[in-house]
Amino acid sequence: MCDDNEGEGCTDASACNYDSDPTTDTNNTLCTYVDGVCDTCVDGLIVDNDADNDGVCDDNEIQGCTDPAACNYDSDPTTDTNNTLCTYVDGVCDTCVDGLIVDNDADNDGVCDDNEVEGCTDATACNYDSDPTTDTNNTLCTYVDGVCETCVDGLIVDNDADNDGVCDDNEVEGCTDPAACNYDSDPTTDTNNTLCTYVDGVCDTCVDGLIVDNDADNDGVCDDNEVEGCTDATACNYDSDPTTDTNNTLCTYVDGVCDTCVDGLIVDNDADNDGVCDDNEVEGCTDATACNYDSDPTTDTNNTLCTYVTADCESCINGQVILNDADEDGICDEDEVAGCTDPSACNAGDFTDTDNSLCAYADDNCESCLNGSVILSDADNDGVCDENEVEGCTDATACNYDSTPTTDTNNTLCTYVDGVCDTCVDGLIVDNDADNDGVCDDNEVQGCTDPEACNYDSNPTTDTNNTLCTYVDGICDSCVDGQIVDNDADNDGVCDDNEVQGCTDPEACNYDSDPTTDTDNTLCTYVDGVCETCVDGQIVDNDADNDGVCDGAEAEGCTDPEACNYDSDPTTDTNNTLCTYVDGICETCVDGQIVDNDADNDGVCDDNEVEGCTDATACNYDSDPTTDTNNTLCTYVDGVCDTCVNGQIVDNDADNDGVCDGAEVQGCTDPAACNYDSDPTTDTNNTLCTYVDGVCETCVNGEIVDNDANDNGICDNDEVECPDFNNNDICDGDEIFGCTYGGACNFDLNATADDGSCVYANPGFDCDGNDLGGADLFYGCTYPEALNYSAAADIDNGSCTFLDVITDIGPCYFDVTNDGVVNTPDLLILLQYWESTCVE
Repeated sequence: MCDDNEGEGCTDASACNYDSDPTTDTNNTLCTYVDGVCDTCVDGLIVDNDADNDGVCDDNEIQGCTDPAACNYDSDPTTDTNNTLCTYVDGVCDTCVDGLIVDNDADNDGVCDDNEVEGCTDATACNYDSDPTTDTNNTLCTYVDGVCETCVDGLIVDNDADNDGVCDDNEVEGCTDPAACNYDSDPTTDTNNTLCTYVDGVCDTCVDGLIVDNDADNDGVCDDNEVEGCTDATACNYDSDPTTDTNNTLCTYVDGVCDTCVDGLIVDNDADNDGVCDDNEVEGCTDATACNYDSDPTTDTNNTLCTYVTADCESCINGQVILNDADEDGICDEDEVAGCTDPSACNAGDFTDTDNSLCAYADDNCESCLNGSVILSDADNDGVCDENEVEGCTDATACNYDSTPTTDTNNTLCTYVDGVCDTCVDGLIVDNDADNDGVCDDNEVQGCTDPEACNYDSNPTTDTNNTLCTYVDGICDSCVDGQIVDNDADNDGVCDDNEVQGCTDPEACNYDSDPTTDTDNTLCTYVDGVCETCVDGQIVDNDADNDGVCDGAEAEGCTDPEACNYDSDPTTDTNNTLCTYVDGICETCVDGQIVDNDADNDGVCDDNEVEGCTDATACNYDSDPTTDTNNTLCTYVDGVCDTCVNGQIVDNDADNDGVCDGAEVQGCTDPAACNYDSDPTTDTNNTLCTYVDGVCETCVNGEIVDNDANDNGICDNDEVECPDFNNNDICDGDEIFGCTYGGACNFDLNATADDGSCVYANPGFDCDGNDLGGADLFYGCTYPEALNYSAAADIDNGSCTFLDVITDIGPCYFDVTNDGVVNTPDLLILLQYWESTCVE
């Protein structure tokens, strides 16, 4: 950015007028900030959202009731007074909850809701309430259903516990689960699903309510679904289903060479049956003159893949043709000369290879190009060309301070703020005292300058804004310390000092209808709702003897406390010829009525009547001669495992298999196990199962027989006294491993088995590194025993391959020596045959 275009600004990201332009120079004396209260920042400008500067944001200003006697009194000092919004309780039943009037007299009858009593007054109802003071609400009435229900002490007694229309005394128990085999569809049968029997969901079927077992051997496979299969875990078509019967003549196995097993089927991965698996078949270039010549005898010839050195700059490295002319200009890389070839550079020249990182350029400011060199025209090295030097103010305290380091100092050009109201904006003095009164514009205050106003501001420095003036209303308002005081709390036009209090509740006897009367309902008087009446604002008592019974409603009754219909109301006159009494046997007194609790008049009260089983053969036989016979309640042992203990049936056959718990036997019920127990009464505990290992073990009469006495993974019948894997008449354990090829530099005459450790001289050299001078010699395999023996080879190059196919590695994979351990001798034998070509 050129100096003439430089600008100063606020670069504080927290400021309202933050300037994010990276070319703006920092002058944070220009920053403006919101006050953190009501100010907001809009497009870089401060917006004042508190018009009256009272610390309450405009959006939060509210009016409310400020009368402490009101229900909705607002104690917040920032709330403006508007007492026309006030609400008050009526002094009778109203309450004030969270500023809201709650009317607790829903029917406006002068009796608060909490004191109201409703009840059922229908004499035919079970919960009939005979109290004459109860208000009728027959929606509360309850009635017996006329089927099984009875009414006791005002409460409905349900004698049909399962609501099936059959009274409890007539119930019959049975299995009502439709999923059960012995499901009882009779709708009157009472549910006792402990009696239910179910099919096992596997093979059982249900015939005429009885379970039929269709799994004769209890192996979890239905009789119709029994199958045979291969259960040898080493077979490809191994069937792991424990319910499959073993028939291992059906087993199939991979050949151990290329075959794989996919989803139980043998896949042949040697399409041409040449002993090389399909994934290992390789084509390549077998032309010895080619750069990518492949000398491996197992590689199939495809010389369309051959690459050759054909150009002057090409070479062959590790089978790859390398072009040593990176820019393909016909000049080999080692003959290239690099330099700057950009005509716009000062040092451009005629070079074969372009390297413009060497170019030097004039920067178009003060530099120029002369005779291939860059010349600087900035005598004082300040970045300003000599012809562009300027003077300016370099005093950092000045408003027009020029921070450009290339500007020459001339502080007679400096300008400064006055230290009072002036500010410096973009290098210019801004006068912030428009009326030059020594008070900065931001500190000017407006106010009311009308002497008649309550909030008159006599300060001569205050600017007049009489829209802010407040005035008393001339009726009851007064002005105190510049604030309007409202002396008419209820806004009725009568000043508080002139108010007259009285009862303003229209329900009261002394109700005052004068609209100017101030409400004080503590003065109200009310009739008692019993006998009193209101005449001309006075209470008239119509209960001369103050007994709570109105003079015209006096009554006689029984006042003997021993009587059932004893009337405890002190206002009742005594007439004990009306008294009734219980018989002292079964009768009870309920709500003043005699209740006969001996329905059959046999001298045994209904609550003491007992039914029970009187069959002496039953488990729950009741020998009490007072028990009424109900032998539908009798329970009996099943004659198999049940016992009778203290009148309760004890089931001693937990799994309902007909074998008593004390006689139960646990065992292995997995048919694939050696100790499989086929007895259908045996309880399954397959943690007891034992299985053959699938290698050498066999199962004889439920016992595991170990046929690998030395635990080396080779079955006893397959043990070899002297394993000789390579058939050289030397036991594998006695083999001496080393390099057995005479042409190798490290040939070991004592080695009996090659371990792949042979090393060979480089082509054209002997083992000591001597040059054999055989540029025309042919290198190849010189061993007649090798598969790739070449009679034309003059010098062996270590490429020979030999045939001795590994055909059997025994039950212990990779234990080539059959000694029961996979270790170094096994590895060395395997290395001997590494990459050998397999033949049929």
